[in-house]
Amino acid sequence: IPADPLVAHSLNNLGLLFWELSEFDEAQALLERALALREQASVSHLEKATSLNNLAVVYLWQDKFGETGSLLQKAALLCEEALAGAFTGHAEITNLLASSLNNLGVLYHIQRRYQDAEPLYLRAHTHWEKLSGARHPNVATALHNLGRNYQFLRDYESSERYHLRALTIREQVLVSMHLLTAISLNNLGELYCVQERYAEAEPLLRRALHIREVSLGSSNTDVATDLDNLASLLHNTSREWEAKELEEQAKSIRNKKKTL
Repeated sequence: IPADPLVAHSLNNLGLLFWELSEFDEAQALLERALALREQASVSHLEKATSLNNLAVVYLWQDKFGETGSLLQKAALLCEEALAGAFTGHAEITNLLASSLNNLGVLYHIQRRYQDAEPLYLRAHTHWEKLSGARHPNVATALHNLGRNYQFLRDYESSERYHLRALTIREQVLVSMHLLTAISLNNLGELYCVQERYAEAEPLLRRALHIREVSLGSSNTDVATDLDNLASLLHNTSREWEAKELEEQAKSIRNKKKTL
């Protein structure tokens, strides 16, 4: 029986639904089936590349890195082939190419291959900016990833520049309490802490903590992480009593999660 592209499409969408619900094992199984069907069937480069990228993202979330790089490389290659042929300038394919490049950069960053990640983030940024303009959330994602990457390359000047650009976009185009804004605030604060610029870091870390507390609730483990980050800064600025208080709050949150 020939592979049915419509079945693959349904499996792909169902897999994405399970991924959104953080049901990663179910998502992986469905996306693997979708990819297998699309590789057997006569489908477009876009459909195959979409399955490759989606499955790679689920692998990334599960820290399964073995096949992730090859999946993303195949996805990017298919997109590039399509854009070089009859689909020059195709918006959906361009966006998928940028996503695949960005995700491959994330993989390399996790693997501490920072020099390899840099050009991928730069290419993703170029494609997203050309596609959507300079003030788009996807552009901010690439800028933020570049900021993190340059921090680990110890190019702090470049890191700050990209972090600030990402934060500016997120503050302008997202709602004021958006979690992505909190991530930008937190990571810029961490950069300033590395540079011992504590007076500049503290208000950023406090804003990030406030957004997460309001958006996620005071018992969320991400809030505990932000409490620990702020506590570390307080230790470094000789405010031991305040730091210990925040550490106790973070410890309490984690202990409650363990007992649920």
